[in-house]
Amino acid sequence: MYLFVNSNNIYRKGHRTKISKTLPIVVSHYTDDTGYKQEVQKLIGSLHRWNLPYDIEPISSLGSWRANSNYCSVLVANMLKKYPEDDILRVDADAIFQRFPELFLEESFDFDIAAHIANFRWHPNELLGGTIFFHNTPTVRQVVDEWVLYSTKVRPNDRNGDILQDILNSGKYPVRFGQLPASYCKIFDIMSYVENPVIEHFQASRRFKHQVNHRNKTR
Repeated sequence: MYLFVNSNNIYRKGHRTKISKTLPIVVSHYTDDTGYKQEVQKLIGSLHRWNLPYDIEPISSLGSWRANSNYCSVLVANMLKKYPEDDILRVDADAIFQRFPELFLEESFDFDIAAHIANFRWHPNELLGGTIFFHNTPTVRQVVDEWVLYSTKVRPNDRNGDILQDILNSGKYPVRFGQLPASYCKIFDIMSYVENPVIEHFQASRRFKHQVNHRNKTR
């Protein structure tokens, strides 16, 4: 486990004034004994660069790349319980924080769950699961508990982002959803139109998905 949770008195690097809001704890997971173990070091390096609190968890393979990926719902549920006084920002293990995520310190950022909805030609209105913000409230925890149920048992072969989006669209939970700027979830190549990204994703699954699935078949 890689862990660095600093105090609630967070200062913006280069500024003397203390910021009243606190940053969410950045959480992620990766499959041990795969290329993700090296990939996550880039994420950790960028978190240290901006002095961001984080908790990153290694897991043993759950049997397939999809099962490993969908563990993110379980991770978020666990982290919301582990840090009951803090909000959570879940990012993929291949993410890099290129700039300080100041949006989360703005008073106008007042959402329960926030992610970027992209309008790709091949997948209109897609909730990008690479960066998702969770405000730590009882209602949000209920949403996440249902997300865990559906992504691990009811719909284990579906994308976790699609599952979360369906839960939010159901209207079952009174949550305030916020649209994150594309710069907070830039996919490095297919979103080349996004300049000056804050959080950039490098799609390690394209390199490691086959490796993970093949290793599980040969065990």
